[in-house]
This record gives sequence, structure tokens and C-alpha cells, in this order.
Amino acid sequence: MVNINKVKYMMYGNCIEITNGDVLLRVTTDVGPRIIYYGTTDEDNMMFCDVDDNVNRSSDYLDANFKKGEMWHIYGGHRLWTSPENEASYFPDNYPVEVKMLDNGAVFFSANECTTGIRKGISVTMDDNGVVTLDHTFFNFTDKTVTLALWALSVMNKGGLAIVPMATDDTGLLANRNIVLWPYTNIRDDRLTLNQTYISLQQKEICDGPLKIGVLNTEGAVYFIRNGKMLEKKFDKADRSGNYVDFSCSTELYTSEHIIEVEALSQLLNINAGDTAHHVEIWTMHQNDSLQKQVMEMISEG
Repeated sequence: MVNINKVKYMMYGNCIEITNGDVLLRVTTDVGPRIIYYGTTDEDNMMFCDVDDNVNRSSDYLDANFKKGEMWHIYGGHRLWTSPENEASYFPDNYPVEVKMLDNGAVFFSANECTTGIRKGISVTMDDNGVVTLDHTFFNFTDKTVTLALWALSVMNKGGLAIVPMATDDTGLLANRNIVLWPYTNIRDDRLTLNQTYISLQQKEICDGPLKIGVLNTEGAVYFIRNGKMLEKKFDKADRSGNYVDFSCSTELYTSEHIIEVEALSQLLNINAGDTAHHVEIWTMHQNDSLQKQVMEMISEG
């Protein structure tokens, strides 16, 4: 049975806690929203918490569009953003979140974004087995069409390993996979492994700076392993004929000395005035089961 409670967590203040007695998550309601805790009930958090506020951003753009000195803070955890990335993506979600309670979870709504014309919502529900469904939503509250992709970013804890499976479909004489690099990415960085069957990225606190890589994920899955546990994130398999940002990326991995991000993106969508758009993810926690062993065998063979 799934239990839902209002709790306070660390410096984040009020949160909604959802648990089946084994898997547990907490979502912030004073800021964000962020899924600030995801893990088991032993308080071993798979998510990064920016307790020292190391990752933040100020800019002339924020000063001009918000009050002077307004800053965007990563906070940590899982969030929803707009893509393509630009200054408007850094909407400072530093204020209370509207919450609608459900029988097996809750829906969390941020404020209307004056810079993007979007209001964001994340429906977070859990079944009795601890499987979590996230329905990310953009609401276009303007009187015009906006063109954006839903960008779901999971900021994971230090020391973890992210794995994206390579495409396996036979496309004959045509290419079946892409690898997209950001300007600051060193392809020889030892945190990055490129293999015939997967790409992996390891978070290290001692490193030579940030690193980011993206792919068109036609397998519709990505994995994150830390402390013997594995998070499986599933979403729609990428459509090869679809319109994706960042040279056709539907999954992106980023890491720095502080964090490792596992990111999934929808197609670039034309969202008409008053309409909504969705990106759904299914999260499953694995501990020493057949899928985790299969993934571990895959990377050990690599």
C-alpha cells in the first residue's frame, strides 16, 4: 500500500513524501518543484542535494525580467525545464508550489513563467510495487503557439554511473546511432566510456571540468547505478523521423565535480494557445535483480 505524508526534509522545508514502505520519494513544495529524494527507506538518496548552494546562476537577464539580484538555484533532484536551453530556461522557481493530492501521489504545479509562456506540472504517482510514474506537462497559457521540448532532468548524487544503451536496430546501409558532444567535452576523458552496446558516464569529484554527451535514444531507457542500487528510467523510444533539439538528442548525460545529470527530452513540439504537452517517465528501483545483473554484466564485458 502507498502512503502519502507531509514532511519537512533538510533545508528544503515542506515536502510531500510518497512511499510503499520500501521505495521512497520526497517532492519539495516550498520551492521548485523538485523530486529531492528518491531511494529506499534507508535514507540512501539517489538524488543530489545542493546543501551548499554550489550550483546557481545570476544574470542580467534575470535582473531585467525579475527583481534585481534574483538567482536561479539548482536545488538538486529531478526537475522539468524548457528546451532548447537559453536564458529563459533558468526560470527562478524559488517560490511555493501548488499541490493537488491524489490517492497514490500528487500533482505539483509551478508558477506561470512570464519568460516562456509555460506553466509546468509534474504528476508523481507510485504503485504498490514502488514503480513511479512521472507525467510532465507544459501548459501554454499565452494567446500564441510556443515551440518547445519538455526536458526532464534528474540531478543524481555523487559517485554514480549513468548508462545509455546503444541502438540495436538494423538500418542496413544507413546509420543507426548518433553521438553529440558539447564544446567543453573531452572525448578522451576517463569518466566517459563509448562501447559497441552502451555509453556510460561516471561522476568524479576530482575531474577536469564538466562533460556532456547526447544521443537519439531509440531504446527508450537509461540506467543510473550507485551504492548497489539501480534506477531504471523508461520513456518513449525516440522516433528517427522526429524533430529533436541538440542535433537530434532525446537523452543527454552531464557531469561536473558536483553532480551527474540524466536527462530525457521530448520532441520539439508546437503547443497551441491553451493546449498542453506531455512527457512520461517510468522509474523502477532495482536491487540485485535480473535486469540489474544484466546491465552490470554488459558494462563489465565492456
